[in-house]
Parts: sequence; C-alpha cells; structure tokens
Amino acid sequence: MTEETPTEVQITPTAPAAVELIAFNIVGVGKFDLPVLGTPGVPFGITSAFGQFESSRRTGTAQQKMTAWTRLIDTLADTYPDAVRVIARLGGDDIAEIFKQWGKKSREHTSSTR
Repeated sequence: MTEETPTEVQITPTAPAAVELIAFNIVGVGKFDLPVLGTPGVPFGITSAFGQFESSRRTGTAQQKMTAWTRLIDTLADTYPDAVRVIARLGGDDIAEIFKQWGKKSREHTSSTR
C-alpha cells in the first residue's frame, strides 16, 4: 500500500490595507498602538474577540466574561504584543479605561469618516 501525501492548499493573502492606529501613552509605564476598530485592515481575530468581549460584558455570565476576556488578551498578544506587555503591568481600573477609550476613539473615528 502506498502512502498518499495530503493535498496542499496555498493561499496568497491580499495585501492588507494600512491599519489605522490609536496611540496610547500610559504615563510612566509605556506606549503602544491598537487598531481603530471597524476600519479596513483590522485583523479578523481582533474584531471577533472584541465583539465577543463587548457582548459578554453586557449580558454574559461570569464564566462567559472570563472566557471572552481571555480570548481578547490572547488575540492581542498574537497581534499587538507591545500592548499586552504594557497592559499586563496595570491594575483593573486602568485596564478598563484602556478598553473604554479604545472603543470610544474607534467609534469617534469611524463616525467621522462615514
């Protein structure tokens, strides 16, 4: 019996759009950028994880919130590791403010470009 090699699929991604970024300066801790949510070029994982996080934050159980938070941080670590390095050094209120401002600045930006 001969062993078959699985068929290989090759996909060449389209050139990503230049991702618009929001600069964060956490005084005395560090600087990092996060993408403007809802704009072209934002990695799908970020869009999906942030949406799940926002949804669970509003109506989820404690377990759903923890799962969504973990997924968001894991996705950020893969796509924007500098942000996670800074965020990891902060407390809960400061972290909450970062995510609040990220959503707010993204909404402001996307509403002004429509």
